[in-house]
Amino acid sequence: MNEIGLDQYLEIKEDIDLGIVVFLLGDKYNHILSDSHWLRFTSLEVYVVKMSVEDFKSMDIGVHPKTFLIKDGKEIFEINGIPSEDALGELYESR
Repeated sequence: MNEIGLDQYLEIKEDIDLGIVVFLLGDKYNHILSDSHWLRFTSLEVYVVKMSVEDFKSMDIGVHPKTFLIKDGKEIFEINGIPSEDALGELYESR
């Protein structure tokens, strides 16, 4: 799991072959970064983008937290909140 900032995400987005990006405001939902959260154990690349309120609003994401599925550098699906591991697996298999 990679904890990055918005600028870093924008720089590396096109290089992500298959992964999950979770956008978080500041220190909220820090349990996602814990060693016991299922995102630590998935075989997909996982990026947690910690953002300021201003950055979050500028991206017009709307719902917090927001998760994007990335394939070949493109956001192929967005999910409000943090999906379950099974739900993510089903989404990737259908794409």
